[in-house]
Amino acid sequence: MRSVGIFLITLALIAGMVGYVSPSQNLEIHRNLEIRTWYDLDAIRNNLPGSHLLMNDLDFSTPGYEELASETANQGKGWQPIGTWNDSFTGTFDGQRYEIRDFFINRPDEDYVGLFCRVGQTGVIKNIGMVNTIITGHAFVGALVGWNQGSQGNVRYSYSTGSMTGDAFVGGLVGWNDGYVGNSYSDVRVIGNRYVGGLVGWNGGTVANSWSTGSVIGTMMVGGLAGNNGFGIVYDSYSTGNATGNQIVGGLVGGNDGKLHDSYSTGSVSGNDTIGGLVGLEGDRFRSGFGSVANSFWDMQTSGQATSDGGEGKTTAEMKSIATFSGAGWYIIAVGDPNMHNSSYIWNIVDNVTYPLLSYFLCCPQGPPTQMTTRTTPLGYLELTVSPAEVCANVGEQIEIRCSIDCLINTVVEISSVDMLLFDYYGSMISEQAMTKDSYWSAHTVYTIVGDEAYYKTKVNFTIRGDGKYSEYGVYSFPIVVKK
Repeated sequence: MRSVGIFLITLALIAGMVGYVSPSQNLEIHRNLEIRTWYDLDAIRNNLPGSHLLMNDLDFSTPGYEELASETANQGKGWQPIGTWNDSFTGTFDGQRYEIRDFFINRPDEDYVGLFCRVGQTGVIKNIGMVNTIITGHAFVGALVGWNQGSQGNVRYSYSTGSMTGDAFVGGLVGWNDGYVGNSYSDVRVIGNRYVGGLVGWNGGTVANSWSTGSVIGTMMVGGLAGNNGFGIVYDSYSTGNATGNQIVGGLVGGNDGKLHDSYSTGSVSGNDTIGGLVGLEGDRFRSGFGSVANSFWDMQTSGQATSDGGEGKTTAEMKSIATFSGAGWYIIAVGDPNMHNSSYIWNIVDNVTYPLLSYFLCCPQGPPTQMTTRTTPLGYLELTVSPAEVCANVGEQIEIRCSIDCLINTVVEISSVDMLLFDYYGSMISEQAMTKDSYWSAHTVYTIVGDEAYYKTKVNFTIRGDGKYSEYGVYSFPIVVKK
């Protein structure tokens, strides 16, 4: 047993008193949501620091669509982005590899437009597909996030399709990125004026292991992947979409004041001034010495450009030869056909047949974080840390799952048992497996992957002295992806 006290400031603080939290009082401030309808999705705006899990696809047939995300919703403005500039999303949104479809926004005079307005320093958006999106905004416009802020704010394992229109800082997935965008892609037709990119409009953070295929049209600072890489980093990424603009247009990035390496582009590039097959402008004209490009290439034949302000131009044949990339130090291996993969390498290629392919998109992803902490629900008495937070395994493979528990109430709690609950893709529970208690506050189990699992939760059964017996569930559902 262990007694852990926490004291929450209440209205009594006005009178100079510290309030006591009863064991039966629900802790709402960081409660977690399971999202099944558009109404549930909309409720995230009332719980911006919480952890939220999408439990199924959302589309035009899902309850709440007409009122919240359709062309007639909100007087024709469609979806209202979650959060505001002053009150950003700082929690976790896990799409669990489901999709949000038929998503509509028409707010041409508004900034910070997307599913989320702004993701703050600690915010995480992952495992979500935005499909058939139609979005119009003014500045900082992206299908998923208008502004992804800070070194910890990040977007990963996500993608978007559809169309995007705005004035400045317009991207197929993220409008402005100061954080991290990784293992993601966009197939969006993007139209804007300044800082227009297939994946991100402006990158001041990191873009890694990502790609874009949609066409990009703008006036200045236009790129197939990013309109401008402004003191950010782009690596292990590529673009195949066409880039069209007036000034500073590049196949991968329009302008590059940051670092770019181990990347390529193949789309056609056209414009009137400062045009490049890979990069339109390397470094600001008024600040020499900024920006660098290393081990990166563009296809001179498909792009229609023989020059670039950075990178090396290659013929189509050379772009499909492993020698081009292995000779530049890429972590690449040849495979037998495009549907095969070797996830031990970042890049795969069918030699003399395909351009390089990111192995992540050919196989089951496995990446950080390796553990996740979440408060339980519906009572909110406990906080669980579970590892791994994401499982990627073969059928028959054994995985070890561990859980540690912290108490959030100022009374004596005794843990009687801990269980792992397994669910399929339809949300039906497959089985419940007891975990072995290592102490009052930790447990583990070894589970053999069968093949029907989609995610798991943890359940803690416990007794509060003088108050009764309870069971609480770790509402953050940890996805299981079975390799094919």
